[in-house]
Parts: sequence; C-alpha cells; structure tokens
Amino acid sequence: MLGADDERRSRSVLMWTVKTVAAVGFLSFCASTWLASPGRDGGTLARLAGATSRPADDPVTTGSILKGAGASKLDPCVLPPRR
Repeated sequence: MLGADDERRSRSVLMWTVKTVAAVGFLSFCASTWLASPGRDGGTLARLAGATSRPADDPVTTGSILKGAGASKLDPCVLPPRR
C-alpha cells in the first residue's frame, strides 16, 4: 500500500498536471480568440503563414529520394525471396 508520503506525492503530481493542463488550455483559448478577432489584419497573418510554410530547399536530398522512389515498383501480391 502507499504510505502517507507516497500518497501525498502522487496527489501533488496530479494537481500539478491538472493546473498545467488548465493553464495551457486557457492560453490556447485566449490565443485562438485573439487570432480570430474581427479587428485582426488577415493579410499579415496570411503572409506570415506563407513565409513559414515554404519547404526547405535541399536539392541533394530531394534528388536522391526522387530517383529512388521513381525506380521502385511496389506490388503487394509479390513476396520477396527468402534468404
């Protein structure tokens, strides 16, 4: 059985978790309300989203993946040979 210290410790961890989840939920609600407010400039947010969603330019990795993916043929009915 749990002793008094273990029970108190588990209760304090549970309360810390509940408080943290409540704080994150409240901040998320406030942020979404602020972003959805009618006074916000949608063009600025759209430009910000467009600037941060561009894929990284790495032609070495992209080229090597593209060649290998184009050459492979996947057939789910064919079993690979056993070794």
